[in-house]
Amino acid sequence: MESLTVIELRRCIRDLFALAMLPALWRRTDVKHTSESLADAIFRTLEAELVYVHVPDSDGAHASVRVAGDRRHDADAIRELVAPVIRQGPPASRLDVFGTEMNVLLQPIDFSEGDPGAVIVAATRSSFPSELDCALLRVATNQASVALQNARYVAELDRAALAREELVAELAAASRRKDQFLAVLGHELRNPLAAIHAAHSHTLANPNHARSQEIITHQLTTLTRLVDDLLDVSRVSTGKLTLQKQRLELRDVIDRARAASEHAAAQKGHRLSTNISAVPLSLDGDPVRLEQVLVNLLGNAIRYTPAGGHVSITASRTSDAHALIRVEDDGCGIPPELLPRIFEPFVQAEMSLHRTDGGLGLGLALVKGVVELHGGSVSIMGGESATGCAVLVRLPLVDPVEEGKPSAPAAVAARPSAMLRVLLVDDNTDMTEMLAAWLAACGHQTAFANDGLEALDVARRFSPDVAFVDIGLPGIDGYEVARRLRTQLQRRVVLIAMSGYGQDEDRARSHEAGFDDHLVKPVRTELILRILTQVGGG
Repeated sequence: MESLTVIELRRCIRDLFALAMLPALWRRTDVKHTSESLADAIFRTLEAELVYVHVPDSDGAHASVRVAGDRRHDADAIRELVAPVIRQGPPASRLDVFGTEMNVLLQPIDFSEGDPGAVIVAATRSSFPSELDCALLRVATNQASVALQNARYVAELDRAALAREELVAELAAASRRKDQFLAVLGHELRNPLAAIHAAHSHTLANPNHARSQEIITHQLTTLTRLVDDLLDVSRVSTGKLTLQKQRLELRDVIDRARAASEHAAAQKGHRLSTNISAVPLSLDGDPVRLEQVLVNLLGNAIRYTPAGGHVSITASRTSDAHALIRVEDDGCGIPPELLPRIFEPFVQAEMSLHRTDGGLGLGLALVKGVVELHGGSVSIMGGESATGCAVLVRLPLVDPVEEGKPSAPAAVAARPSAMLRVLLVDDNTDMTEMLAAWLAACGHQTAFANDGLEALDVARRFSPDVAFVDIGLPGIDGYEVARRLRTQLQRRVVLIAMSGYGQDEDRARSHEAGFDDHLVKPVRTELILRILTQVGGG
């Protein structure tokens, strides 16, 4: 290299000071501002007439442009101008910029990962680029590479921190919903239990038991519904809810749902109306689950409508062969902030502290799950207003059953049956004693046992016609009891499994063990009576 003049030496000293200050110039925490600082530093240090910095990033490439003098420039036009230089990558070349031929220097910006960036510097002076210019640009881009990489890391950390904050907020909200749910659950369970306790005390003190029995029946129905909803929502969320489909008329389902809701509507002074299309609305569905859907929707409408309101349910056929069910009320509507989450479990509108019309916030989640299992959909209209809302349910229709062609088997009517010897096997002593007393009042002879081995001993002496056996027994489980009873008893006995689990695999396992039927707890007394009627009445 030739010896330096005083002017050149002064310039070198200035450039060295400029380079020493570069880290302070681009000490930024994001790629955009770091590339801007780099463009400023190079523009001043190399006395360039054009500087173009190109930095690729996960959010898209950042381009920083600096132009000398009063020349007006368009960043997009300059980007197109220098693009061939970036693609071809010559270390130095000439470029027509604003009608002026300029000497151009290209310096890549290498990163440890990802696509490289580039810095393009252009000037008209003939000495550009000198070896010193090249050396200064290399030092600058090397430092910039580290700074930009750090900026990328900071950006990634910021994104991760934001994602973490969002996750923490979601978890906190879920925790709050869980806490609210547990509080509501405790309140909802205490209410019927308190009423049952009071009715029981009244029964002990008063020979007239009719009103007490009515209260106990109503509150037991409430408890059973709460537990059923909890179990059903869990089954829907885990994909384990099974449907017992049959050909049915939607009118029949709506009539049963209305009948089940009339008492609650009357208590609040509501007018409950139905309007069902005269056109047959036939579908393949589970009548119990579809009735559960409509009872839930009617219950919500009744609950959130002030006294003396109007609740209606209509059903019609759409042009695309679907049934459109509309449950509408003129109540308080749904707060706008709840609409996006209204079909999630445990989500419900705020209610007063006394929670006379409370619930667990499971109804709409269960409705959505059951409707979708039927190939349908559910939506809400007008919920954001304070003048009520309408829930729309769409279900696919099928051709109606031809006249004279049998449809779903009719339920066997309960009728008096012959006296049967009934064995009850369950480790819940209170339940077996009360059920045995009820069956005895119905004219049957009963015996009960509280574990598996005791059941075998009682069955040997009692010789039952029917045995209701709990699966989860101490000692040996219900499956083993059934297998041993089949080999132990000399006469035919009808074996009925009772369990809190009712999936297809549970029923199949009961059948393999020798059970004739599988009932899911809590077992309704009318179902027990129906089975005994079938066994004893032929």
